[in-house]
Amino acid sequence: MNDFEKKTEKELIEDLGENPMRPYKLEFPYQVKFHLAEDDNRTEVIINTISEEMTFARTRKDALLQKEKNDAVSKDGYTKLSWSHLVGQVGSAVKVYSGV
Repeated sequence: MNDFEKKTEKELIEDLGENPMRPYKLEFPYQVKFHLAEDDNRTEVIINTISEEMTFARTRKDALLQKEKNDAVSKDGYTKLSWSHLVGQVGSAVKVYSGV
């Protein structure tokens, strides 16, 4: 067993010193458009909002690059998740507003 393997997690963290990573909140516009099939697609619903993501990076530039790279490889999955979440929120708001 070498010296690295003998150290506890606490000792390893202490050896690293101050964490160089900082939290960054990234905000970006988000738009969803869809048509209602129930009325032969005559009604178009457009939702404009601002999404937020938290990330940890050394600099803001690094945080933005990380966001760009993450989006490039996971855009479809994230979009579907965001879409489901957004539709659920809108559906709940419409029910509350209409008294249903």
